[in-house]
Amino acid sequence: MDERTPKIVVTPPAFCKSQLLKTELVGHFPNAVFNEKDRYLSGPELIDFLADADAALIGRDSITAELIHSLPKLRMLAKYGVGLDNLDQEALDRAGIELRVTLGTNRRSVAELALGFMIGLCHNMASGSEELKRGVWRREGGQELTGKSIGIIGCGQVGQELVRLLQPFQCRIQVRDIADRSRFCREFGAVETGFDEIIEEADILSLHVPLTEDTENLIDKSVLAKMKPSAFLVNTSRGR
Repeated sequence: MDERTPKIVVTPPAFCKSQLLKTELVGHFPNAVFNEKDRYLSGPELIDFLADADAALIGRDSITAELIHSLPKLRMLAKYGVGLDNLDQEALDRAGIELRVTLGTNRRSVAELALGFMIGLCHNMASGSEELKRGVWRREGGQELTGKSIGIIGCGQVGQELVRLLQPFQCRIQVRDIADRSRFCREFGAVETGFDEIIEEADILSLHVPLTEDTENLIDKSVLAKMKPSAFLVNTSRGR
C-alpha cells in the first residue's frame, strides 16, 4: 500500500455496510479505513479511530472543538448526509480543516415524502387506516390534491423539487424564501409572496427550512390561528 496515498477514515455505519460505496472509495483511496462496529463512535473511541487520518468521511458524529484539537493531522472532512449542526464549523476553520458537503443529495426523497403526506392527508389515509383496524368503516374518501392552494415555506433544494413534483396536480403554488426565486417561479408557474399571505391562503402548508435562530418556532399558536380551519400542515424540515 502506497504510504503517500492519503489515509481516508469513514465513520457512518450505513456507508460502511455498502459494498458498492466501499469498493468505489477504495478505488480512489486504497488506504481507506472503515468503521466496522455497526454503530457510531464517540468520545475517545472516535478520537482513536480518526487519529491518523488525513481526511474523514463523517455522518452524524459529534465533531466538537475538543475532538478537532485532538486531531492535528486531519486536513479535510466530508459530510455523508445533510445538515451541519453536528459540526463545530468555527473550530474547523480555526484548525484549517476543509469541509466538503454535497447539497441536495436527498432532495428527491424528502420532496416525495412531503408529496406523499399531502396525498395521504387529503384522502384521510392515516385516520382511515387506524379506524379500519378498530373495525370502523366510514366511507369518507376525503378530497383530491388537484387544484389545492399549496404554500411552500423555504424554496431551496427540497422546496423546488416539491414544486416540480406538484406540476401534474394543477395546484396554485405560493412560495416564500429568503432568496430571490423569481426565475424558478416563472419557469414552474409558482408565485412568490409574503409569509402571512401564504399562511392565510394555503390549503396545505409545507415547511422546508433549516433550523436556525430565525426559523425556530416559526410556526406557533398565532400562526396556526391564521390558517384555514381545514388546512393541513406538512413539516419535513430537519431538527437538530
